[in-house]
Amino acid sequence: MTWDAFSFRTRTLYTGLLANQVAALADAGDLEPRDLVRPAGSATWHRLDNLLNRFPAIVSHGKETAHEHESLDPATDMTPMIDMTFLLLIFFMLTASFHIQKAIPLPAERDASARIPTIRELAREAIVVRIAADGTLALVENGKQRPIEPERLADTLEHEARRRGTATLIIDAADDAKHEMLVRVLDAAHHASLEDVRLTMRATANTRPSPEAPAKASER
Repeated sequence: MTWDAFSFRTRTLYTGLLANQVAALADAGDLEPRDLVRPAGSATWHRLDNLLNRFPAIVSHGKETAHEHESLDPATDMTPMIDMTFLLLIFFMLTASFHIQKAIPLPAERDASARIPTIRELAREAIVVRIAADGTLALVENGKQRPIEPERLADTLEHEARRRGTATLIIDAADDAKHEMLVRVLDAAHHASLEDVRLTMRATANTRPSPEAPAKASER
């Protein structure tokens, strides 16, 4: 019996082939398992891999070919993913904002024998802002107090610094003054470019020291 064969890959029609010739074409790669064969003179075509009993060599070749196709996994191009990663990294680096926390440096330890100046002595050449226990602010000058609106504190300090030609601020706070007001005065001093800021704590009415008493001060 002879056979006809048709190759889809090469578009070639083979006629009058013996079984061993069909097997030889399959082994050479000219015929694949998906190609068609038929008995010579027949009108019905069959897939080559369906004729298992007639062409065992072709079937073996077909299994090897299918295994080769399964083992060839499509490669994934990682270049676009790497580019996108670097673009996102650059974006976040440019848009990120870093906040530096403010810190108040403590003054160096004084010599125990050194004399500590009083508030009045310090106030002669400095701006004095008093913080009362109820949170009100006042500007002290020559023993007189002038109330200050918290919203205008920074402008007032800047004006006084230019008028007096000084960069020193003394914060005279009551012992029970709110920390919120103290922080507000410190921020206003920074806005007014006052570089030397000192903090004094006033005792309550029962234990208030005399005006000539040394000031308990801390410098910034």
